[in-house]
Amino acid sequence: MVKQNEGKISVLKIDEVEPTTENIASGEYKIARPLLLVTKEQPDEKQQIFIDYLLSEKGLTVVEELGFIPPAK
Repeated sequence: MVKQNEGKISVLKIDEVEPTTENIASGEYKIARPLLLVTKEQPDEKQQIFIDYLLSEKGLTVVEELGFIPPAK
């Protein structure tokens, strides 16, 4: 979310660990949370299309451009 709020918030080192993509993905940077998609029941067709898009190469690129760390491949 830092990229979306650049200039409005400051990044914070935790135990001298910078919040880099690598440190967040590895779990070394302790203040992070996953991006979750939750549905009440099994996703319907439209929801599944959206989920499949987000998990596609193109979708993961968009997710990353928004400042999120994509899941490990």
